[in-house]
Amino acid sequence: PHWNNRTNWRNADDTDFNGPGTECSWGGISCNADRTHVTAINLWWNNLTGDLDAAWGTWIPVLDHLEAFNVYQNALTGLIPHELAELPSIRELTFDFNQFSGPIPVELCASRTITYLALGFNKLSGTIPACLGNMTQLVALETFNNELTGSLPATLGNLTATYDGAPGGCAHLWPKSQCLFRSPGHALPGPCSAPNWRPTQSPRASLPR
Repeated sequence: PHWNNRTNWRNADDTDFNGPGTECSWGGISCNADRTHVTAINLWWNNLTGDLDAAWGTWIPVLDHLEAFNVYQNALTGLIPHELAELPSIRELTFDFNQFSGPIPVELCASRTITYLALGFNKLSGTIPACLGNMTQLVALETFNNELTGSLPATLGNLTATYDGAPGGCAHLWPKSQCLFRSPGHALPGPCSAPNWRPTQSPRASLPR
């Protein structure tokens, strides 16, 4: 694989992945203090390609402590892996600037832990699920620059969670108080003024990389 950061992911002969128990030494992987559980996967801007959705069936049972998943600015394709919403500790999902397609998974709506959901700059289609308004902890939602259709669900107005210490403006977090949603033809009023904003660093890096 031609990843930008693949430190310790594969054995010395590059014939296979390193075995169980080595994960906390892999590039982009963060673990808890005891190094017994993976807490964050940060593989942003890493030259990743392929269908991410196909791999999740075997990973979900062992990622019950995962809090953040970030694949920002790669070339990943396929569907958004909705299985991530099943993780009991997940808080931040960053999928923007890839080539994901298909609908926004309605399975995400069942999460009561996700605070940050970044889906912008992909090829997502269909309407915006009204049930996203049921995500009681959701503070920031990015959907701009996709192929979405329809109107902005009024249910998004139900989101009342706040993020303590959120940076001002829309440059990194896009908090609800600044700009909950932006997509061509869809925007809630507010001080956001950069619909074509391009970040120069990975957004939302609250967990160690």
